[in-house]
Amino acid sequence: MSERVTHLVLHRDPSGRHEHQQWKYDAPMAHCRGVFAVLLIACARIADAQGVTSEPPALQPHERAALLQLFNSTNGDQWRNRAGWGGPFGTECDWYGVVCDYAAPVVTVQALFLGENNLTGTLPNSLGALTNLSELLLYGNHLTGPLPARLLERFDDGRLRLLGYAGQFSPIVEVRLNVAPSSVLCGDYNITLKVDGPDKAERKMCRNARPGDRSTYWERQVGRVGVYAGDIDRIARLIETMDFSSLETSYWRNVTHATFETVTVIYRDGTSKSVRDYAEAAPKPMWLIKRAIAGAAFNGDWETVSRSKPMKE
Repeated sequence: MSERVTHLVLHRDPSGRHEHQQWKYDAPMAHCRGVFAVLLIACARIADAQGVTSEPPALQPHERAALLQLFNSTNGDQWRNRAGWGGPFGTECDWYGVVCDYAAPVVTVQALFLGENNLTGTLPNSLGALTNLSELLLYGNHLTGPLPARLLERFDDGRLRLLGYAGQFSPIVEVRLNVAPSSVLCGDYNITLKVDGPDKAERKMCRNARPGDRSTYWERQVGRVGVYAGDIDRIARLIETMDFSSLETSYWRNVTHATFETVTVIYRDGTSKSVRDYAEAAPKPMWLIKRAIAGAAFNGDWETVSRSKPMKE
């Protein structure tokens, strides 16, 4: 006996006062399954006609080529993690560190997360062809040479978030800010930002143990300052674009009770340059650099805080 589908039908007389039930037997179940299968096939064909597929479309050939050139130019065989790289066409979005954007009309590379992955060498210019790239994390590697021009342009105007610029694509490895008020006992502070850390911030404090106590001490904070926010990278690029190297070594105006502010930049080759500014006499680029360094210290993830022994002034 074939399996059938049944349903209950209620019948009313014209007066609407009486009704009776009747079980109605419809088509065999096998017939219903066949109809359901036909409907599924029809829906699949409609989805295909509308461009809806079960698998995401592959990356464009020129973007795949740029990724492969990145792998070859940075000694990819020695990466700590190179899972998937060089795989068949259509697998690029599954390669380690590659994040794709499927929302656009075509699939594009949106981010590359390759920090601390033992990349060496230089970045290929073809990486600039990844026009939808918005994040590039390369910190903790050993890259050299200039950043491709198209990437540098997007980094400068904010379209590209780049971590790992300082110390690799920039020769700057450390920046320091020293602030020393000329007429305040406890107002000095120093900030040191390093590419490889640790960063430091210290303030000169007054003990005030008793009236007239002029003993001071240094409160030192050690940790990292915005390393994952890219502060050191932005500051290094700011120093370059502000042409810090062309500034004079000292600026001052003939006033009293002002503050000495000194910026020191240390380069990868071991050389350094310091610019000292008294009473805000330096040009605007110096002011921007000072404020950028001071502002970065507020993002500090301080691991230790210590105090020096009191000192007699």
